[in-house]
Amino acid sequence: DVYKRQVVAKATFREGAEGFYLDTESPFPLYQTDTRTPLGILPRDDLPKYNAGVDLIVIGKAHAPKAVTSMKVSFQIGKNFRRDLLVFGERKWEKRGEGFKPSSPLEFSEMPLSHEVAYGGRTKVKIGGDMEVEVSYPLNPEGKGFVLQEEEVEGTPLPNLENPNEPILNWEDHPTPVFW
Repeated sequence: DVYKRQVVAKATFREGAEGFYLDTESPFPLYQTDTRTPLGILPRDDLPKYNAGVDLIVIGKAHAPKAVTSMKVSFQIGKNFRRDLLVFGERKWEKRGEGFKPSSPLEFSEMPLSHEVAYGGRTKVKIGGDMEVEVSYPLNPEGKGFVLQEEEVEGTPLPNLENPNEPILNWEDHPTPVFW
C-alpha cells in the first residue's frame, strides 16, 4: 500500500543572481505548527500525505516590473508540470444595474501568492429572524470573496488570485481557491 510507505523530504531553494539554488546554509526548519513568514504561511510538516506524488509549496510574491492592475504568473518544472495564476489588484463587488460586477482592480507592484488573498474567507448568514451565524468557506477559511447572501455582496472584497480556467464572473461562483 503506497500510503504506508512514505518518505518525507524537505529542501529550501532560494533565488540568487544566477537563478535558484539549494540553500544548505539556512534552510527553513521543520515546523510543528503552521508558521507565518514574511512571504506567507509555511504549513506544519506533519500533515498526512494522501498522494503517491510530490507536494510542492511555493511561498513568495508576484512582482510586476511596473505597477499593473493584473498579471499572469506561472510556475513550471520540466516540460510536463505547469501551474498558472491570474493576479489582480484590490477589487470589490459593485452594484451595476440589476446585478453585481467586480470593480476595476487597483494597481499593484507586488502581491503575495498566499491563501489569504485567494478565494475563501468567512461570511455572516442570517437564519430565522435576527439570528446570524458565521460561515467559513471550508477549502480556505482565511481567504476573501466568499459571500452567500445577496444583501452582503456589495463592497465585499474579491480575491487577488484566480485560476485562469475558472474566473469569478458572478457573486454566486465558489471556485476552488488557487495559491502556492
